[in-house]
Amino acid sequence: MVTPNDQLPTLGKMIAAMRDAPHKWRTDSNATDDISAVIAMMELVWKGYRRHGDPEQSAETTAQAAQMHAQTAALLVHWFQSEHIRRTAA
Repeated sequence: MVTPNDQLPTLGKMIAAMRDAPHKWRTDSNATDDISAVIAMMELVWKGYRRHGDPEQSAETTAQAAQMHAQTAALLVHWFQSEHIRRTAA
């Protein structure tokens, strides 16, 4: 949905695309700066756990941290799939 023509989409690319054009997105929230909050949640998932075997990051994580990241990711997926977060018509 965020980068539909990308053959190798990543969360990092999606964050960049939304950050570069926040005016292209809207949510069902009445919150001010809601797209920035969505991007921050995406960054929490993207930066909050060890990915791709990065030797600079600790392999240790707590169950609570893993649960938080998994729940945040699931919530974001739900919001996008249910179109609570969606592209604007323009």
